[in-house]
Amino acid sequence: MQERTHAFAMKSQFWLLDPRPNLPAIVKAVGDGFELSEASNTPVMLMVRIRSCHVTGTFATKDNRQPELSVREALSNPRSDFARVVLPPMSFAHEQDKVRNRWPAAEKFIRERGLNEVLGPKEAPVGIVVQGGTRTGCCGRWSGWGSRTSTGRRGCRSTC
Repeated sequence: MQERTHAFAMKSQFWLLDPRPNLPAIVKAVGDGFELSEASNTPVMLMVRIRSCHVTGTFATKDNRQPELSVREALSNPRSDFARVVLPPMSFAHEQDKVRNRWPAAEKFIRERGLNEVLGPKEAPVGIVVQGGTRTGCCGRWSGWGSRTSTGRRGCRSTC
């Protein structure tokens, strides 16, 4: 379903994280996705491409965190807020909230946390912006075309 993930995220207006196909990048994206969702009050999708199924290795784990509101607490003190139901006429208010509050909060979080990685040699004269999962193939083609840095090394500078 990889080919439909991007379209679904765009249609649903979810934030989409597309990590590079290596274990540390995937693990970091999972944690960043949860934090981005909390910071922007918006669902976040993680796109794991087919190349990621061949990733092996180990990674450092973190301690589990207790939720701010547990299921038991929510069930013992239920609250009903009709404004949170996404049906007309409230859907207009939800769209306004997304544009005025959620989107700017997500952009701020992404900038502050540096979620867009800049990879490759700093002296590369040309750079390209790609989604994380496509970087490896893109740089392989870029180098195959003979791109070189100012020092004569092959290089591709990319932002994922």
